[in-house]
Amino acid sequence: MEDKINVIPVNDIDKSILEFLQISLRKIFNKEICILDKINVPENSFDQRRNQHNANKILNYLIENLPLKNIQDINLAILDLDIFVPSLNFVFGLAVDFPRICLISIERLNPLFYTYFNYSLKSKSLTLRLTKKEKNIFEERILKEAVHEIGHTLGLNHCSNYKCVMYFSNTLLDTDKKGYNFCLNCLNILNRK
Repeated sequence: MEDKINVIPVNDIDKSILEFLQISLRKIFNKEICILDKINVPENSFDQRRNQHNANKILNYLIENLPLKNIQDINLAILDLDIFVPSLNFVFGLAVDFPRICLISIERLNPLFYTYFNYSLKSKSLTLRLTKKEKNIFEERILKEAVHEIGHTLGLNHCSNYKCVMYFSNTLLDTDKKGYNFCLNCLNILNRK
């Protein structure tokens, strides 16, 4: 397996979220977790008709601009923009297994997103208003989606076990029900790779 996981902030991600991911992913994967310099989202990723960013365009931009020294690592980009793929209304993340790169959006994972959705408030301002309980829910969702997308970079597909982190999250309810660990079946697949 790879030596480290690089976390790539896209635009301005709250430092506390990056530190939380660094600590949590280190415990789960037992790997060095490096926070890289932030990059800006590509301008061509925004779709005005949908008022969302195209996740495929962002992922392709990340692949094209991935430094050669990071090509063998697992790379996790994190952004706070609402993303979609053409066949779905939205996605929480997207991944490819070569190069091992994935991205997650924390926008819809925020417990206040749907409360303030119609007011077009940015998640940065919403994060400041979270109660301790909401902050814990937010962090747990971020971790689950990060581990899920990293699992895809390692060659795992979606799992039918609704408690497994590799279970497909069609809604936040799906994300909240599942854990942040791999089930035994997914662990066995990982161990065979």
